[in-house]
Amino acid sequence: LLVQFLKRAEYSEHEALKLLGDRVTVRTFGGERRIGAPATDEDRKLAREGLAFLETALASGTYDLVVADEIVVAAHIGLLLEEEILALLDVRPPSVELVLTGRYAWEDIMERADLGTEMKESRHYFAKGVPARRGIEK
Repeated sequence: LLVQFLKRAEYSEHEALKLLGDRVTVRTFGGERRIGAPATDEDRKLAREGLAFLETALASGTYDLVVADEIVVAAHIGLLLEEEILALLDVRPPSVELVLTGRYAWEDIMERADLGTEMKESRHYFAKGVPARRGIEK
């Protein structure tokens, strides 16, 4: 199960996941928000819907692997509370692998995680004006 926060359109990952057929379920919970724009009531509503869906999906035990894509960023910009995300770790059945993605992971989540990875950009072609490329970034 891939639950995406802050995203609404189809991205390149959706095209790749279609190749797996019904083996992967994808749900998106994002509106018209743009990077750097202030959060709106619609953004908050969609994030809350995503969190509720995620809680139900985790508790169901239906999925072996659940990815909460950009959920950490959703907390960082104030759409969700850090405590709510930490609570997901408590409702997750032991047989379910839960992956939380996004920048700005806070200390408590990193301490509770079984595995933590921090990626840092050292150089990016966007800075040189190269737009997002189909199949890579979009």
